[in-house]
Amino acid sequence: LDLSSNCIRDTFGPTVQTVADCLTGRLAENGSTLSQIVSVVRKQCKKVLNENLDKLVSNIPPVDRASGSKLKINKARGPEHAGYVVDADPIRAALIVLLQHSLVTALPPKSGETVDNGDGGKHVAYKYIFHPNRARLIPRYPRYIDWAKRHVDENAAAIVEEVLVHGRVRTEDAVRYAMESLQRFLSADKEEDESGDEEEKGGGTEEGEGDNENGADSEEGKGASEMDEDERAELMKDVVKSLKKLIEEGYLELAPPLDTLKTDEDEGENEFELDEMTAAITGSKRKLPSSTTDEHDNKKQKDDEDPSDDPAIVSLLRSDNSSKRLFPRGSVWRLNFQMFHDLMRAVALGRLVGERYGDKVAGAGYIVTAALRLAAIREHSPRYAAQMSIMSEEDKQNHIEERRKFSPDDIMPYLPPTILNNFQNKAGGARLNLSSAIVSLSHFTWPPVVMEVEEAKGHPRGGVFEIAVRQLVDHLRGRVLHKVVLDHHGLIAARICAILETKGHLESDALAESAMIPAKETREILHRLYRDNYIDLFNLQKTKSYNPKDIVYLWHVSKDRMFKTVCDNACRAFTNLRLRTQHETEVGKEWIERAKEAGASDENDHEEDKMNYNKFCMGLERLVNATLQLDETIMVMMDF
Repeated sequence: LDLSSNCIRDTFGPTVQTVADCLTGRLAENGSTLSQIVSVVRKQCKKVLNENLDKLVSNIPPVDRASGSKLKINKARGPEHAGYVVDADPIRAALIVLLQHSLVTALPPKSGETVDNGDGGKHVAYKYIFHPNRARLIPRYPRYIDWAKRHVDENAAAIVEEVLVHGRVRTEDAVRYAMESLQRFLSADKEEDESGDEEEKGGGTEEGEGDNENGADSEEGKGASEMDEDERAELMKDVVKSLKKLIEEGYLELAPPLDTLKTDEDEGENEFELDEMTAAITGSKRKLPSSTTDEHDNKKQKDDEDPSDDPAIVSLLRSDNSSKRLFPRGSVWRLNFQMFHDLMRAVALGRLVGERYGDKVAGAGYIVTAALRLAAIREHSPRYAAQMSIMSEEDKQNHIEERRKFSPDDIMPYLPPTILNNFQNKAGGARLNLSSAIVSLSHFTWPPVVMEVEEAKGHPRGGVFEIAVRQLVDHLRGRVLHKVVLDHHGLIAARICAILETKGHLESDALAESAMIPAKETREILHRLYRDNYIDLFNLQKTKSYNPKDIVYLWHVSKDRMFKTVCDNACRAFTNLRLRTQHETEVGKEWIERAKEAGASDENDHEEDKMNYNKFCMGLERLVNATLQLDETIMVMMDF
C-alpha cells in the first residue's frame, strides 16, 4: 500500500494520493460511496476549530454586498499542495482521475438503492473500489513503452505512451495524440540537423549578411520543421497501421465506459454528471463516448460524434469493413497490462530454459518464448475473443483449455529467422526438426519444460505440446527466494531453508546433522530466520499438560509465508529506493538544470564542482539501476 500511495503521489499529486489512501482503509473491502469518501477525507484533513469562532465568522456580513460572498475559514490542517483537502470539489476531481486511469472501479448499486440529496431529492450512490496492485504498475510505464518500440515499432511506442498518459483514449484521439508526438520528435531532429549545418557554414558569413538574412532563415527553418500534406498522410497511415497491430495482438483492450453504470430503474441524478467528468479530465465540454459495440449504441454515438475530430483520421479508420469492425464508433481503449506481463514472462522463461538446457537442445529458449507468445496472443487478441462469442459454453471451455497447446507449425511464425533457418536447413525440414527438439525438451524434469499432449511420432502436424508454465514459474520464483535468503542471511541459511523445504519438519539437531554444521550455529541461524518470517516453528506436545521438557520443536518452511515475506520486503525496499531517488533528484535539481542549459559544453569549469556533479550522476544512476532490478524481481514474484 505504501508503494501504491507513493506511485500515485509522484504521478498525480498529493490530492489524488489522499483520496486513494482513504480508499485503502476500512472502506476497501466492500467499496465506499462518494459521501463516505468525502467524510473520511474531511475527518483526516480537517483541523479542530473553536465552535464559537466558527459561529462568529459565519455571522460576519459579506464583504461585497452585491455578490453576497462571505468570509470563510480554511478548515484544512495544512495546505492543499500537501494533500490536505476538505472541499468536495477537489475530492470529486481526484476520484475522476482515478477512474480515468482504471485505478478505481465503480460498482452499480443494488436495484432501488438510493440516497437522499439533502434537498428533498434522491440520487444513485455508486461504490468505488481502489486497486493498489494496479497503482503499483505506474513505475513500469517506461518498460511498456520500450517493449512496444522494440517488438512492434516506434509508432506503436508513441501510441502506448499517449494511452498511458491519458489513461483511456478514443480511437481518433489515440491517432491524433500519437501523430502530434511523432511530429514534435521529427521536428526536433530536423532542427538539430539544420543547426549543425548552419554551424558548419557559419564561419564564412559576415555579420551584416547574417542580419539581413535573419528573417528569411527563420521562415525557412519554420517551413522545414512543419510537415507537408503528403508526409502527414503517410505518417497517419503508419500510425493507424501500428494501432491495428496493437489491437489485433491484444496490447490494447476496450475500456469499460464510465457512463454505463446507469440502470433502467435509476431515478434522480447521479453523483457524477458526464459533462462534469469530461470537463474535469480534459478541460472541455466534450461528451465521453461509450465503448460498447452494440449496433443501437453505435447509431446513437454516430449522431453525437465530436466535430473537432480530423476528417482524414475518421475516413481512414472507416476505410474498409475490417477497420470498421476493429474500430467501432465511440470505442475507448486502454492498455492491456496482462498482455505485456505475459509476453515478458515468455521472454523470462525462455531465458531460463535456454540457460538450463540450451547446450543440450538447440534453440530451446526461443521455442519456449515462441510458444508462450502464441498463447498470450490467443488469450488477449480480439480475433479469438470474437470466435468465442459465437461458441456454446462447452466449446468456450474447451477453447480456453486449448489456448496453450500448440504444434510445431503454430509457433514457426514466432521464431527468430535465424533459428527457423537452422531448423529448415537440417535434413527433414523445419517441422520434423522442430518437433524433435520439442520432444527432447519434454524429457527434462528439473524443471519440466514441455508436456507432450499428443505423441509426435506419426502425428500429421508433428505432435501437440503444452508448456509447463506453472512449474517453470515456480522454479524461477524458487531461485529468487533462494537468492534473497542467500544475500540476507548467508550460504548456511540458504542451505538450511533448502533442506527444510525438501525434508519437511525437522528438529534443530537433525537439521544440523543434515546441513553439516554445529548445532549451536544452526540454532542461531534458525532463530534469525524465524525472526524475519522465513521459516515456521511447530510445537509438538507429548503430554496433555504443558511441560517444556516434553515438547518437540519442529522447524519447517512455509512457501506461502516465505513468498509473502519476500514480496513485502521487496515492495518496502522499492518504496524506499523511490523516495531516495526523489530526494536526490530534488537535492541535485540545480545541477540538473545547469547541465541542461550547458548543452554539449561542460557543465562547470570548476574541477571540484565537476567532480561533485559526476558523483551525483553516478549515485543517481546506481539508484535507478537498483530500482529497475528490484522492479523485475517484483514482476517475477507478483505478476507472472
